[in-house]
Amino acid sequence: MSYITARHRPTMSCCTASHLAGDAMVHVLVRHKVEDYNNWRAVFDDALMMRRNAGELSFRVFRNYEDANEVSVLCDFDSFDHARKFLTSPELKKAMQAAGVADAPHIEYLHEAVTMRRTSAD
Repeated sequence: MSYITARHRPTMSCCTASHLAGDAMVHVLVRHKVEDYNNWRAVFDDALMMRRNAGELSFRVFRNYEDANEVSVLCDFDSFDHARKFLTSPELKKAMQAAGVADAPHIEYLHEAVTMRRTSAD
């Protein structure tokens, strides 16, 4: 049984050219292993302004329950073009090496399809 009726169902659209255009906000998921989380985090924090100047709007850092040195970062960038330019930059590559990133990062560029925020009224 669906709790979302047709009348209250959010409008959903598939990926269109406008979502992939360079001027639309994009979410970026980056996953990689690091040699030492504390060292990685210090370098990540020091790069705050570098990321902001590249178009990063916000970020969240996650650690794997089973391997604390496996890190995922979910960031929002002001545009797909800015995100891709930053994530392929020599500056980021240098920072990742200094941070002790132990493997090639897995990077996904995402656009939001649906958001549901739970409240006590649900």
